[in-house]
Amino acid sequence: MDLIKCDVNVNVSEAVFMPSGFYDENEIVNLGRNYWSFYTIAGLTWLHPTRGHEISFNVGFMSNTENDTTQYQSGDEFHMDYTVAQHFSEEFGIGMTGYYYNQLSSDESPQLERLQQIINAQNQLRQVLGRSALPAVGGFQGESAGIGPIIRYSPKFGGKQVHFIGKWIHEFDVQNRFKGDIGMFSVALDF
Repeated sequence: MDLIKCDVNVNVSEAVFMPSGFYDENEIVNLGRNYWSFYTIAGLTWLHPTRGHEISFNVGFMSNTENDTTQYQSGDEFHMDYTVAQHFSEEFGIGMTGYYYNQLSSDESPQLERLQQIINAQNQLRQVLGRSALPAVGGFQGESAGIGPIIRYSPKFGGKQVHFIGKWIHEFDVQNRFKGDIGMFSVALDF
């Protein structure tokens, strides 16, 4: 049976993001987040070594702590990345890649609670005046998806294989996040 010749690779990792980098609550853009995040990732790759078929995916869960300066806490996050590719040789492969992202819990902050109290007071006045109500402050839960092509070229230099990987991902169904297409280029070297 051909499936016996398939290679399966499983990996699990944990990343910890520390509150490092420049952070100033009065600046609109900061390099640091000023809070801790714990990121668990599990991945699986199935590769048929003679036919060159590949199916890979990673799932991740990130738990964020509160920013002590602003008392703002981003919700917990889930993502899944996937690739379906055809490798024509050790040097060349193409396929489709993409992702799905979903913020599982709402952002929390005393500022959000105060803003909701102001909106509630405004809505009482608007009701008396016969006007439609303002929407409630949401939890700013983000969600998005994307898909696009991936290409890999892996020549040998000095007996070592070097992998050049390019991706372009078109985002769609984006809610409460920045939207845009993503272009990535990476280089990896076998040791």
